[in-house]
Amino acid sequence: MKPSITYVWWVRGRQFAEYAALSIASVRRANPDATHNEQKFLVVTDEMDLDWTDVVAPFGSGVQLRIVQSSQPTISARLDAQIAVLMDERRGDRVLFLDADALMRKPFPWEPEADLYLTWRDHVNGDKDIARLIPYNGGVVGATVNPATIEAFIWMRSRIRHMSGQNQIWNGDQLALADLVGKPRGDRIETQIRWAITDTGTPLSVSCLPCDVWNYSPDKVDEDISERAIIHLKGSRKDLIEHYAGRLAA
Repeated sequence: MKPSITYVWWVRGRQFAEYAALSIASVRRANPDATHNEQKFLVVTDEMDLDWTDVVAPFGSGVQLRIVQSSQPTISARLDAQIAVLMDERRGDRVLFLDADALMRKPFPWEPEADLYLTWRDHVNGDKDIARLIPYNGGVVGATVNPATIEAFIWMRSRIRHMSGQNQIWNGDQLALADLVGKPRGDRIETQIRWAITDTGTPLSVSCLPCDVWNYSPDKVDEDISERAIIHLKGSRKDLIEHYAGRLAA
């Protein structure tokens, strides 16, 4: 049986739900052949008091909404949601966690098989020091559902909950990924999940994908994106998302 692929967006707030609708549409266009792998679309939130009736309409048919209770800051709450999703999926299936402001141009590269699929960069807005601290971006994370992957996400959540309040709101997941995996060192990393110095560890394989292709953030409207596979309009770039969503739909 071929593994299914579940695309997952975690959202807080109506505006991010609107971004997610654009992201979902881009994933559908980039993956038109649903017969090769069963494809599922899941939007997860912890906003129990928001009336989602009209919010979900732009998502289109076949998109599941799941409410996961969490009172944690943003990054920690997102880990709660991601763990809940992984725990519910079938072993061997695949999950792609996408930020709501990420747009897909090409199918995600699930081969060769790995436990985690991370996108890495050697600079952040030209700053190489920041990239050395947080080489992996948490806005595009793939996972093969298995015990090691679930343990890795639980490890990261534990790590984040020991961080400062600010890091639990921003960048905590990227710091945790750096602690878990270490520095990028080729297309493939074989590492261990360790809870203590004396822990023999759980083997974890990581596929490292360049952000320049699989998690690219343009700075202006007229950039050539022909070699980019996922466009991530993070931070101040969010005012460009409708422009790039329109370019991908054209």
